Amino acid sequence: RIQGVLAGLGFAKGREDQPAHILSGGEKTRLCLARLLLTQPDLLMLDEPTNHLDLEAVQWLEETLRKYRGTVLVISHDRYFMNAVCDSMAELSMRRLTQYEGNYDQFAVKRPVLIAAPHLQFVAGLLVHRNEPCPMALYQSVNAQHPL
Repeated sequence: RIQGVLAGLGFAKGREDQPAHILSGGEKTRLCLARLLLTQPDLLMLDEPTNHLDLEAVQWLEETLRKYRGTVLVISHDRYFMNAVCDSMAELSMRRLTQYEGNYDQFAVKRPVLIAAPHLQFVAGLLVHRNEPCPMALYQSVNAQHPL
């Protein structure tokens, strides 16, 4: 199992006995990631896990995380990776955490709608409360009187 994880993260066979202090910075990062994956914690927190990984290692990591039995918290700028791995997104903004179901692409579609919704509800509620016409109703009545 150790060999499989090391190979998946791009370590050539026969390097497992090599001392860690002679590894490059990127190799040390990959070694730490391998160690985390091998310990299989219930909560795996990864900050930019695709850094220092080639395409083959990223694909291996995507597959590994999709099969992971615990919870994986990923912080990443790699939207392709998040699309492949994540089934829920969370955004921390203004000291508020908002959770969205789905991958990054689904989050990118839902987020603007949910951000605008409270404002639209407030405006619509204010217009209804004052017994003023809703902007859409006003638009429709103007178009009915002056069709193009």
